[in-house]
Amino acid sequence: MNLILICGENSFFCREKLKEVLEKVEGETKVFDAENFDFKSVLEEIKKQDLFSPKQKFVFENFLKDESFLKKLEKEKVFYAKNKYFIFFEPETKLKKATIDFFKKRGEVFLFPKPNLNSLKKWAKEKLSKAKIETEEKVIEKILEECNFDPWQVEKEVEKLMAYKRNQKITLNDVEKLIFPNLELNVFQFLDALF
Repeated sequence: MNLILICGENSFFCREKLKEVLEKVEGETKVFDAENFDFKSVLEEIKKQDLFSPKQKFVFENFLKDESFLKKLEKEKVFYAKNKYFIFFEPETKLKKATIDFFKKRGEVFLFPKPNLNSLKKWAKEKLSKAKIETEEKVIEKILEECNFDPWQVEKEVEKLMAYKRNQKITLNDVEKLIFPNLELNVFQFLDALF
């Protein structure tokens, strides 16, 4: 069965995993959003055979807030179709244990809790390592600090540093020169401290 659940409070890492899964599996991708869907048309789309794209990926975003959708699909036995992948994408959603167990029994589950310092450090190290760029632990910590530990901003700043250094070691001086603190968050922190 080709059933995948990607969920958790860390929307950044959820999106990264979704990209990775979609790149690994060949075939056409169809995305359905819980806000705008009709069960009958979704079911027709799933059951339709595509001669030119034998493998199909169906991404269901934010569907598991209503568990009846999952039960209806299972009742229709669509999860057993060959060459069809069903990816349920639930960023920033806390799911019931029973829902997670449903996916664990039938497929793969990728849970991404709220990011912490260690998970962000590990991710930044891996990103730099893949790009063959060396740096020290204190440099990574400085990047995270300057970005207020926001993974979306960390990614942008790491990409900027990688483009600037091009296979050279990133130093504290580079970080201080190229990364500017997120002043918007600092203003709110300042206001909170005043009142």
